[in-house]
Amino acid sequence: MNAVAMASGQDGPATLAERLFGARSARAYAVADGAARSDLREMLWRTEARNECLFLGELEPEVAACAPYLVALDGPDGAFAELAAGWGGGQTIYLTSRAELLELRRHLRPLTRAVLPGGQVVGFRFYDPRVLQVVLPVMDSIQRAEIFGAAVESFFCEDEDGIGLLCFERDG
Repeated sequence: MNAVAMASGQDGPATLAERLFGARSARAYAVADGAARSDLREMLWRTEARNECLFLGELEPEVAACAPYLVALDGPDGAFAELAAGWGGGQTIYLTSRAELLELRRHLRPLTRAVLPGGQVVGFRFYDPRVLQVVLPVMDSIQRAEIFGAAVESFFCEDEDGIGLLCFERDG
């Protein structure tokens, strides 16, 4: 896996915007954590951002408010600007993909669950930057192939200090 620490100690959101929207060969997305951002659903409604919940089925309002949402980012304004304002707070990861929104949701939904060695199924908060920055570097090639799949080209998240930008790219 290519893992590149970028802009450490600098303005992570500005560098992220350059990476997501600079040379637009891929679509830009975010996965925002409703449990980390209480106003997420209202912000998505206000910005009219195209989004899909990563939890399956009809959700109780309390669960829907805390769920992760895949958000299509159309540029450095609107939803991106509002999500990036929470930089350093463990609220959002970003990614690039050539997939359409619903295709990407199909890939990411199963990743919200993990199977432990004993067979127990547990929630997997890959969309939490503090989780992503720890697990991606230690995954083996099979696990990385599963999380990136054919859909994800790059994952981006804040670094451990919540300032700089980490970029994880698909193998090959």
